[in-house]
Amino acid sequence: MSQSGVPVRRSVCAVALGVGLAVLGCNSKDGERTKLKAVKAEGDPVVLTTRDGVPYITANVADDLPALREGDPGQREDALIRKAIKLTLDRGVGHKPYEGKDRFVVRLMVLTELDEYGKAKAGSSVELATVEVPRASLEGLTPERLAALSGPDLKKLVRNPAVNLGNLDKFA
Repeated sequence: MSQSGVPVRRSVCAVALGVGLAVLGCNSKDGERTKLKAVKAEGDPVVLTTRDGVPYITANVADDLPALREGDPGQREDALIRKAIKLTLDRGVGHKPYEGKDRFVVRLMVLTELDEYGKAKAGSSVELATVEVPRASLEGLTPERLAALSGPDLKKLVRNPAVNLGNLDKFA
């Protein structure tokens, strides 16, 4: 028993249930799903970093969400992979600190919450895809040729694409 007279075990279970529902994206005990809202932080939606000598390109793709949700699952996956390659071409290849690097890791995310300063709140993003883009696959690739590729031809340009199409459905 706690000081309030509520058994400790019951209050711990209630907190655990509340946390569990929040993690699952439910807004009630009935299991009703809540749709997440995509938000944009101030400044550039693309962050260029390096981890263990590997270039990372992380992008908030909130603006692209409607286009990424169109079509069947194959088309959605192609759209995410195409976006990762386009970001690498536009932002990664010409970035001075990335010169001489053989591959890029591109993470496509959608922010769901901002802090009180309008910046991205830590841990408030939903990951849509992580894709490795080898520099060699980008040689001679034009935006027109990239737009024309789909399916297996598009996937040949990347390594280890981890796409979570279920996360696209979490947004209103």
